[in-house]
Amino acid sequence: YAVIPSLQGFRKNNVSIDLRSVSRNTEVLNSVYETYPARGAVSRIDFDVFHARRLLISLKKSSGEFITRGAAVFEESGEFVTLVGEQGKIFLPDVNQYHSLEVQDKGRTVCGFEVPVSDDLQDKSTGRLYESLSVQCSK
Repeated sequence: YAVIPSLQGFRKNNVSIDLRSVSRNTEVLNSVYETYPARGAVSRIDFDVFHARRLLISLKKSSGEFITRGAAVFEESGEFVTLVGEQGKIFLPDVNQYHSLEVQDKGRTVCGFEVPVSDDLQDKSTGRLYESLSVQCSK
């Protein structure tokens, strides 16, 4: 909660969160909010904030080779997630959103993998921006 006594009545006021004050594993979807309060009014402002577990995966085929750069990663529902980068790198901005992912290259399914969600993966310190993990893809 915060009380901001300096808002001007009947005028546009921008209220924002100083993102340097939140932990690195916290996502703020809307850090700036516009409000037009009446004189003496109390305005309630809700910021969408959630804890994110970011994960950088090095994805390899069962042969040990990295997945091809530019291959597409999809959810089970068929929704696009991201592209594979250099050396099979895949960045997931919030691990908790995904369970099972499929990799496609040139329209063909190459392999699939389960997204690890165990608590032992979780970085206990808030100093890191993301966790890193190597995953082997299976057919």
